[in-house]
Amino acid sequence: QLEQEVVRLRAERVASEERAREAEAKLAGRRFLNAARQVFQPEAGGASLAIDWAVGAQWPGPRDSGQCVQHLRACLEGRSAALSIGPPPPDWRAHLTLGLRRLGNVEPALLRLHVRDSPADVFLGFLWPSP
Repeated sequence: QLEQEVVRLRAERVASEERAREAEAKLAGRRFLNAARQVFQPEAGGASLAIDWAVGAQWPGPRDSGQCVQHLRACLEGRSAALSIGPPPPDWRAHLTLGLRRLGNVEPALLRLHVRDSPADVFLGFLWPSP
């Protein structure tokens, strides 16, 4: 009788832990969406930028997210960010070479900017954590 009660309580605990993990995952997803909305909320009459975390067949790369993509996603979760775009420094080739050497086995994130309603306007870039 007592052993059956222990087994039942353990099963309930496992089920409760699974429900808690599912709730935490949903909460993390909502936090990320809220952060993305804050980061990329368009100004009145201004342009907007949306983040699409590309997966699977949509993207020309491995099906699983690389380390840099996972790191970037974790950094943005629940936070605001600013994207700065400008010309590269005069020694940009040296920056690129040093960045590639420093990466080692870490794959950078691939950025693809597609201007909506303008299929010819597509920009590509690589992104990795700054030293």
